[in-house]
Amino acid sequence: MSTARRILLGAAARSPRLRTGTSASLSSIASEPASSPPSVAGNPMCLLRDLSQRHRLCDTDGRRCPGKHWELQVSVNTSGGGDAEPPVLRTVNMQRISPLGVDFIMKHGKRSNQIAINPIAMCITSGSYTPGDTVEQWRAEGRCVPLPLSEVIDTAPSSTVAQMIACTRAASESSATEADVGWRKICSHDRLVISRKSHFVEMVQEARLELQNGEVPEEELEASVQAFRFQPERLEFMTGGPDQVIWDRFEWLRPASKDTDEDGSLAWEEPKHLLPY
Repeated sequence: MSTARRILLGAAARSPRLRTGTSASLSSIASEPASSPPSVAGNPMCLLRDLSQRHRLCDTDGRRCPGKHWELQVSVNTSGGGDAEPPVLRTVNMQRISPLGVDFIMKHGKRSNQIAINPIAMCITSGSYTPGDTVEQWRAEGRCVPLPLSEVIDTAPSSTVAQMIACTRAASESSATEADVGWRKICSHDRLVISRKSHFVEMVQEARLELQNGEVPEEELEASVQAFRFQPERLEFMTGGPDQVIWDRFEWLRPASKDTDEDGSLAWEEPKHLLPY
């Protein structure tokens, strides 16, 4: 049996529409029309926001819902080709999606400085690959612009912010001995190793209490947490599920003639329907 035929037979066995008891044949599977693609009219950032709201990750304004795990992966290449280091990959906390871009926070430091000056790639996934449901994947390339922390800090998880503050405080104590502070620098860039977890947990609890009481100075907060707005230059959306014959994949590009529309949102060309692979 050919590989292609085995793949089709496997798909027929898994599809809810083609279970035992149906009269579907391989020829009917191959000729079955693809399901209608989702509506992709308008600003793709609004589509991303609306899909996130459907998954109850954000509100109607695109702001993060309390208690939700809402993240994206960002990758930045900080060196040249050849034997250079691989790109830096980070999972960061999304705070808001708007027609202006994707807002997120990360710990302030060397990595955030690299993201501020270099082009980045990002990836967002959501949904469920189960009968009756779909999954979505968003990929994009573009640049980040620094954002005032006050614009997104209210929706940021306090536990995350407290750990960022505690990490910044720990780094400032790196001149002390390991016996005193419980960690030391290692050769893996500027990362610190915890040798006494209980001490660091106390620092996090202290930072969390200070946050709750409004006792963290604004200068220390901004030195610990950095907010960015990712502005895509190319955006790609792919969606599908076990009930669909094909994955639908769309691409948007920014027009060379203008950067924003009249309402200030990012300008986009009409989407193109791409092959899934």
